[in-house]
Amino acid sequence: MVSPLYNRANRLRRQALRIERFHDLWNKQRGRCHYCGCKMILRADLKLIPGDRIPYIAEMASEDHILPRSRKGPNTRENLCIACQHCNKKKSDRTDTEFRIDCRIWLSLRRALFDLDGNRIEPPGTEAES
Repeated sequence: MVSPLYNRANRLRRQALRIERFHDLWNKQRGRCHYCGCKMILRADLKLIPGDRIPYIAEMASEDHILPRSRKGPNTRENLCIACQHCNKKKSDRTDTEFRIDCRIWLSLRRALFDLDGNRIEPPGTEAES
């Protein structure tokens, strides 16, 4: 029988490796979604003072397989990217290429909502009057 402490140590080691892999991907993509390019926030950033609000331009980051596991995609760093939850959910079990072809209009609209700095662009006529 395997010791419970051994199982716990292995689980903690695997968790530390997953966190390290996630942060490597985060830094490589500079905190941007692989698909639509929006700015994202880490789950750790959600620890806000009560009453504070999350900026509406920020999207929650999630790890995504470029070639899905359901299609025999490997669980390696080369097959992983960071995507916002909207794109990750919309992509489902499609490959990167299939997603970009099927959702090119949706992705272009998402990209049009953000400028190069990741700030949300308001459509003309919706700016608040000062």
